[in-house]
Amino acid sequence: MNREIKFRAWDTELEFFADPVLYFVGLDGSAWFNNCEGGEDSMHDQSSKLIVEQFIGLYDKNGKEMFEGDIVRNFWTCKHKDTGKPPTYTIVFKEGSFQFWAGEEHGNYKSVSKIWWPAEYAKPDNWEVIGNIHETPELLEAG
Repeated sequence: MNREIKFRAWDTELEFFADPVLYFVGLDGSAWFNNCEGGEDSMHDQSSKLIVEQFIGLYDKNGKEMFEGDIVRNFWTCKHKDTGKPPTYTIVFKEGSFQFWAGEEHGNYKSVSKIWWPAEYAKPDNWEVIGNIHETPELLEAG
């Protein structure tokens, strides 16, 4: 099974997602920015200001790509006891796998790759991207 490898990069200084045409990710995880000053290409290491997040290879129920740093709702699990809404999770990369983190309330990181979760849980129809940790961090408090 092939999975498309792609990234997005959050610029921590300017607070926006950089245009993918203007940066690339090195094999060592470094992030380089193409600054076309004076019509000449010049690459600058921007690893200290760009947060690089990888596409996890899945799409949500609306066909939206799911990336590290996305805040998602899961419609397979029970609704949150206080809000009555499906719980929210943050997508992280930890211990060699993409995982959905539910925060301290649920105790730890949980991975869709772990065998104790039913396969039904990982189906895209059960997930919806509702924001990300950079532009809409308040969604973590609401979920």
